Amino acid sequence: MNLCERKVLLLSGPQYYNERKPASARISRFYEHIDPLGIAIVSAVLKKHGFERKWLPIIPGRVNKLEKYIEEAGFIFISARHFDTSLTQEVIRIANKHGKTTVIGGYGPTFNPSAFEEATVRVRGEAELVIEKLVDDLLTDKPEEIYDATKLPPFDLKDYIWPDRNIFPSSHLPGRNLLKRHPQEWQRGCTKRRLPFFYRPQHGGNSQ
Repeated sequence: MNLCERKVLLLSGPQYYNERKPASARISRFYEHIDPLGIAIVSAVLKKHGFERKWLPIIPGRVNKLEKYIEEAGFIFISARHFDTSLTQEVIRIANKHGKTTVIGGYGPTFNPSAFEEATVRVRGEAELVIEKLVDDLLTDKPEEIYDATKLPPFDLKDYIWPDRNIFPSSHLPGRNLLKRHPQEWQRGCTKRRLPFFYRPQHGGNSQ
């Protein structure tokens, strides 16, 4: 594996952005103070395997600005939601143009995997359950099209992977936002039908 292939570009849409309700972005700006922990958990695993990681937000109207970073990376990991599906699709098309491997996770492909069919890999459910196998498969150039964690036993929080917050600029810069450094949030452990980033559906149960 060459040096370029050891570089991973991590992407996620703005926490406050909803392409279905663009006008709501202004009143949802509070969410930009909350780090997308799912992609940070992925970064923690990639760090353990010796990958160089860089995180960037996918900004509406500026997706083309990511092209130079996509060209420099070997793998593109994206946390996708329903609310920024079209942004993710734009990134995938750019990455495909440059022959890059794209890995898409989040509750976007969990609920609607067909919307991300152009990606190299789609992850359904909580990433912790499948990411070690996924990384091993990427290293041997034999990735599967879908890694479906929804068919596996629920994730045990005793095996929780602490997010790699160092990928976010505000986590280490002087004058950082303390709320962004220590947000009061939790994005793992729920066994119901709602989870940010990597969601695990339960069969035969009701949402609560």
